[in-house]
This record gives sequence, C-alpha cells and structure tokens, in this order.
Amino acid sequence: MFNRLPSLPTEFDLPYTDDQPVDNELQWLAPHLLRAILLLAWEERYDWFMGVNLGVYYDPNLPAIGPDAFLSLGVPRFRDNGQLRLSYLVWQENNVMPQWALEIVSKKPGGEYDEKMTIYRDMGVLYYVSGQIKRNSRFRNRGSNSDRVSYRWFSAF
Repeated sequence: MFNRLPSLPTEFDLPYTDDQPVDNELQWLAPHLLRAILLLAWEERYDWFMGVNLGVYYDPNLPAIGPDAFLSLGVPRFRDNGQLRLSYLVWQENNVMPQWALEIVSKKPGGEYDEKMTIYRDMGVLYYVSGQIKRNSRFRNRGSNSDRVSYRWFSAF
C-alpha cells in the first residue's frame, strides 16, 4: 500500500554545517568547558545531550538555528547505533526541545540579542545565555590587552 504521508527529513538530508569558523577563542572554550563539567558532574547519567556547534532543527520547514551550545534533558547522550549526531533534529529526539542555549556573540553580532532570543523563546527554550567579549580599560592590567567577558542572562521566557 502506498503511504501518502510525507516523511520527515533526516540529518543526512539537511545541511549540518554553515562552514563558518568560530571567530574568537571564547566561542570554542566556553561550550567545551561546560560540557566537560557536565560529563564529570553527571558521569552516571545518560539522559542528557549537550550539543556544541550543532544545528538545531526544530521545524522541518525552517532552517536550523545554530547555538554555540545547547542542552537537552531526557535525550540519550549516546545513540543505540553508536553514530554521532550531525545535527539535532527535534522530531528524531522524541520532540524534546533543548532546555538551555548558549550564544557567544561574534565580532559581528548575528541577532543574539533579538532575533535568536525570540526564536529560542518560541521554541520553548527555558534558559538562554549570551556572552560577549568587551574591551574595557577599567578592567585591564597595566600593559595588558586582556579582555573581560560580560554576560547577559535571560531565563524563564
């Protein structure tokens, strides 16, 4: 019998990279540090998945949103087949939306404080964290070019 229902795309059918490298060290360090902490704290738990630089497809008709990191609870950390995720497709993850998203603002902001925040809220993401490297002479040591990091926390949309 012919099945008239359209099938949903898989991660192999959808783009899984935007081919854009991260543009500052914090975009790599912060998500990996947070993931390492969770791996230590939840060593015996396997009901969570933290994606780093993975696209999140929340609607098969829309492009992915690309947080620097996200956390989904109630999703197996490892797949039964041993394959790693190329992207996070909500419909392949028992419709579990990420509960938390992290955005490190790039040199060229990409809507982290408005467009992306609205999308995350509409998706049902409970916590959204964004951070940005800012130069501020008050926080520099004499002769140092070190930056301070400021964070904006958004929670419980």
